[in-house]
Amino acid sequence: MAFNLDPQLKIKSIFEYNGDNPPAGYYTDRCHGCFLGAFNSTKQLVEPKNVLESVLKQFKSGIAANDVKCDNGLSLVIKSEDGSPACVKSQTAQKLVERGWGGYVSPNAKGTVSLPNSMHVEGTNFSVDYNITNAKVLGIKADIQSKSLIVSIKTAGDGKLTIDLPRTLIDAKCTERCILPYGTDVPFAVANDGQDWRYTEIKTATDRILTITFNAGTKQIEIGVIQII
Repeated sequence: MAFNLDPQLKIKSIFEYNGDNPPAGYYTDRCHGCFLGAFNSTKQLVEPKNVLESVLKQFKSGIAANDVKCDNGLSLVIKSEDGSPACVKSQTAQKLVERGWGGYVSPNAKGTVSLPNSMHVEGTNFSVDYNITNAKVLGIKADIQSKSLIVSIKTAGDGKLTIDLPRTLIDAKCTERCILPYGTDVPFAVANDGQDWRYTEIKTATDRILTITFNAGTKQIEIGVIQII
């Protein structure tokens, strides 16, 4: 097949095409739903640049997903389901996070999230910053036996908890028994009153900032991990 080369083209996420159907054969499970072909402004198929291939090469070489480097103008998102990385435009990254597809990795994320409250984590020497709506945080404790943090709350209705978890306190990583590269971030196991619960996440090199919704009457939010340090 002859490709129309466009040196100015940047690979786009499939999510930006609003339902347009790319040619058959251009999906691959190696990049978990990414579109390896791309269209220019006239919808002509053009040769893919090596942006996504570079992401795959980095990941397959053993680089942790959250350490993968993206081209200028692209943001790193880690897929919640399997911890794989993707480089997408910042607008797309935000949409993916909102849909629960993955967690946004940003070196400056802490400066963009308002967390006006702080509370000591019982059983540790740490305090964590947080913000909560329609509820009050009664306490936060580390449960070493279950390898989790337990946040006790008193609700006044449906709400949302955003909490900044320092990696030095708590982290979830791929271990030697994991099929992903060692040290890759993996999802936390979050439960509201014992029921599995989805969350969104922003990651930095030093923190994981989780946003967890809850229903009125919820009393306990548990954040399970592979390891508590």
